Amino acid sequence: MVDAGPFADSPSRSLVGQISVVIATLNSRPLLERAVPRWLEHPIGELVIVDGGSEDGTEDWVLRLREADPRVIFIRELRPGLSIARNAGTRAASADFLLHAGPDNVVSIETLVSMLTSLEKASLVSCKTRVATGSPYRDLVLNVSKGRLSAGTNLAVVGTPYVGRKELFRSFPFDEEVQHADDTFFCRDIRARGHRLVRVPEYCVEEGVDTARGLRGRYRRWGRSDAEYFVRLPPTTVLWQRIKSFTRAFWVEVFPPLKHATVLNYALAFPVLLVFGIWRFGGFLSAHKSMRRGPARLSE
Repeated sequence: MVDAGPFADSPSRSLVGQISVVIATLNSRPLLERAVPRWLEHPIGELVIVDGGSEDGTEDWVLRLREADPRVIFIRELRPGLSIARNAGTRAASADFLLHAGPDNVVSIETLVSMLTSLEKASLVSCKTRVATGSPYRDLVLNVSKGRLSAGTNLAVVGTPYVGRKELFRSFPFDEEVQHADDTFFCRDIRARGHRLVRVPEYCVEEGVDTARGLRGRYRRWGRSDAEYFVRLPPTTVLWQRIKSFTRAFWVEVFPPLKHATVLNYALAFPVLLVFGIWRFGGFLSAHKSMRRGPARLSE
């Protein structure tokens, strides 16, 4: 167990033991091997790992880990879809608070306490992201890109890792008709019912995205997420909003980071940010052709 330092006497630190961390994973054992031990250093209540049928030995590794630490819970969920996996983790969790995280997310105790403290005035709390891949230039580019995810107290959407009360996730399960844009629709639904979304200024660390192939896959998935959101826009959406949504897959990667980076860093990162935007928009166009109106499904 780690020393929480100045947070040792914080009321929110006592809540850390009332957290279920839920990680949905598929063939991400190398990431889990780095992140999971660091989660278990914190005095969390339990760690729920939902596996979608990995073929890289994830299940055996997690079950061995459970023998050493009973806080680890393994769930096998073979129905495809991130929303389905997260709902399975929510059902299995027993703690008062749930924190949904990706297999590459690591959150310090200080960040965790800050997120819990913010739950006093919000329903869902995320944090900023700092990327650590081991490559100085790659880290510079990715952190310029992540800079657009700035702190705020009344946001439209936040992504994992985020924490909320268990009742929130059980009252508003992720839409299992959605394959990619689960965070977007989840945040939209709870905001429509008066819930506040916050991103604290502290950071999580994101590790492991260290190849061009891995990055391309990630940005194309985000493009598919953009497409799901676009095809579900209400028919009454005004033209300029539809145009903004259609082009979002490109401009969100290329232009917003300029507001959150130095001119030099942005100039150095721009060529790769442009590639990210092209990858993401390509994923959007491909997915858009495959989707039909109504519940957004990919036909592939």
